[in-house]
Amino acid sequence: MDEEKTKEQNEFKSDDFGRVIDALHTKSKLSSLHTYQGDVAEYVKDKQESVISIAVKEKERQERGLIEKELYLQLLLLKEVLIVFLDTYSTFYKIKTLKDKQYRLFIDI
Repeated sequence: MDEEKTKEQNEFKSDDFGRVIDALHTKSKLSSLHTYQGDVAEYVKDKQESVISIAVKEKERQERGLIEKELYLQLLLLKEVLIVFLDTYSTFYKIKTLKDKQYRLFIDI
């Protein structure tokens, strides 16, 4: 009796599975499904480009990003060097000014 019940359940499940597969394979259901591969294929067709040219453009974009990042880091380093230079110069200027004032005070006495 249990075997008959399990057999009926298995048949029911396989029938349902078959109906789901049939429903999924209808053109109206799958036409709305978009994939990355499909998008790339459509882009290649519309723009008349190859997959290689797309890959080359992506590589160039990545290289530009690296160059921009390197340039940013160089400018940041330059800024820090300028800050240190200006701070050092202003410190020496203050010291010189103080020494001049002390010298003048010494002369005035």
